[in-house]
Amino acid sequence: MIDRVELQRILGYVIETEKRERKKDLEEGKEVEVSLSEVAKARQSVNYEDIQRKVEKIKQEMARGSYEVDPQKVLKGIEKYLSSK
Repeated sequence: MIDRVELQRILGYVIETEKRERKKDLEEGKEVEVSLSEVAKARQSVNYEDIQRKVEKIKQEMARGSYEVDPQKVLKGIEKYLSSK
């Protein structure tokens, strides 16, 4: 099972690696052009009410002591994040 400290180390490593790659690209004079598809643009709209409901649900579960972290979901989220880069 991945604990919070390990997850923070993993994410810290990923962030530092990305920073180094960006810095290297800038030093080499590489330019990056980014454009979003219409689907991506549509997904940018954030449903804050939905997020707030999810946050409240998690807070309630944590208060009751019934909130459980699924390590597989955490890993899938990290993989999804890394594969999008």
